[in-house]
Amino acid sequence: MRKMSNIPLKGIIVPLVTPLSSDTQLDKRSLRKLVRHCVDGSVQGIFPGGTSGFGPLLPQKVWNDLMETVLEEAGDTSILMAGAMAPSTVLSLERVKILEKMGYRRFVATTPFYISPKNDEEHRRHFFTLSNSTSMEMVIYNIPICTGVHIPETIVNELSIKGASKDCKDSSGDDARFERLCKKSDETGLRMYMGMKPDIKRLHKIGASGCVPIPANVFPSLFSSVWLEPNTENQSLIDNIWDVFVKKNDFLSATLYALSLVGIGSEHHISPYSKSDQTTKHSVKRVVEKYF
Repeated sequence: MRKMSNIPLKGIIVPLVTPLSSDTQLDKRSLRKLVRHCVDGSVQGIFPGGTSGFGPLLPQKVWNDLMETVLEEAGDTSILMAGAMAPSTVLSLERVKILEKMGYRRFVATTPFYISPKNDEEHRRHFFTLSNSTSMEMVIYNIPICTGVHIPETIVNELSIKGASKDCKDSSGDDARFERLCKKSDETGLRMYMGMKPDIKRLHKIGASGCVPIPANVFPSLFSSVWLEPNTENQSLIDNIWDVFVKKNDFLSATLYALSLVGIGSEHHISPYSKSDQTTKHSVKRVVEKYF
């Protein structure tokens, strides 16, 4: 199927959190405010419905409301990439079709999870099925901590060479893998986006197209400016923020709390997950007071 012609994303892509008032109720007012906050912060992309946005965990109606609201508030489909992650190919296909009907131009897909692909052919079948089903562009998302498996590098490169996907977000934490995929980009045409703690200067050096840092929900203009002008001082600043906001076993609650401090949403964290502890809250509050 002929793909839409999109301007490639390059720079800071915000993995948008999803403000909720309950497990089954979207806080639309706060969501709109967050989208405007990111757009006004001059980020290059917004990614709703991802891991940070509870995408695979939301009831279908809430997910639909999320995607419709973000699309309406952003007003520019060229900066959006919407999560269509689900436990199986057929469930991902349902979300792809909904997104296409809404008017999205990019969707993001992981491997199936709960029962993960066992070999290259199962990975290949899943991603080509999704890509061939739509005119939207597909962004592949390697996040083995959630899916249980890596997308093999050979499959990532094959998808790009054959035109099924030219974009890959990688949250594996495997820096060597990320660099290898970047270095193959002259051959494959693949654009790589770092999903873990970003070393901006190094990402520029190895040819990465951008990064997807969760604290950019709170500090979009700061992260955007650091992408444009990476240096030791700027890198130290975002490193300090990252280390306060992102913990090994809790990458999200600090960002939700920080946003609540600046008047965007509450701390509601979808069940059964917990809010930040008091020590983290104290550290987050100091960062917000200093840099917001």
